[in-house]
Amino acid sequence: MDRLFAEARSVLMAQIRGRDNKRTETKIVGLLKKSHITGWRRHVAIKFRKEGLRFGVASDGTVFKKSVRPDFAFPKQMVALFVDGCFWHGCPKCGRLPKSQANFWSAKILRNKERDRFQVHALRQIGWRVVRIREHELHCMDSERFARKIKFLLRK
Repeated sequence: MDRLFAEARSVLMAQIRGRDNKRTETKIVGLLKKSHITGWRRHVAIKFRKEGLRFGVASDGTVFKKSVRPDFAFPKQMVALFVDGCFWHGCPKCGRLPKSQANFWSAKILRNKERDRFQVHALRQIGWRVVRIREHELHCMDSERFARKIKFLLRK
């Protein structure tokens, strides 16, 4: 049994900010270093220009932030790399919804997908190229294929 009331638990849980999917991001760091790919930074804030960009609003009314922090950014080449967890980003192949509180989780994952679409659109509007890799792709992708994909994007 929970010792806190629902409102107090909600406030407490809202203060938790997740960052870093340690396992997948560490694997990408290893692949980047092994492939001698340099110039990347982790969790760099990229602000969207206000002119001409209509800021996104989710289906539930949530307004998206006016900046984004990709997992990896190559600022000189203007390439943003996101590593999406299959659960949090609603992977059609292996993402599964929990059976308890299904309405909450389906709304949460829908909001995440809408935010992802908005961020990709906003980054492309200001000239960035965006790569999104799903967690399960990372586990089956060999290092040479990953390096070719990233090096191709960095050449342009």
